[in-house]
Amino acid sequence: MATLDKAVGGKFKVSASFALEARRTFVLAGSVVEGEVRAGMFVRIPLNRELTVVVPIDAVESARRAGVDEVCLCLNYAEPEDLEIWKGLNLGGTVLHVAKEANRSATGAKSSP
Repeated sequence: MATLDKAVGGKFKVSASFALEARRTFVLAGSVVEGEVRAGMFVRIPLNRELTVVVPIDAVESARRAGVDEVCLCLNYAEPEDLEIWKGLNLGGTVLHVAKEANRSATGAKSSP
């Protein structure tokens, strides 16, 4: 099991994801399971076993879904193609690593440029 050092912010468990297309924002809803998560940090999203993309967290908000308060990581996107890729990942139940810096990894996964 990987341990988090001071360069890593925390871990976030995704319960659902959705798009706010009017805001050009993709939202990861869930809960912080370890450490902290703040705007300006970077979330590592696995595309497959070999490739992980590093995405800046633009805002951290809260939402009430099905009677439960959830933390929402808001990720802005520039291209509609990015949104389609993120929608297709099926991240529900996934625990994601959040880092204070884009070049740090607690998982050893490769990052995309």
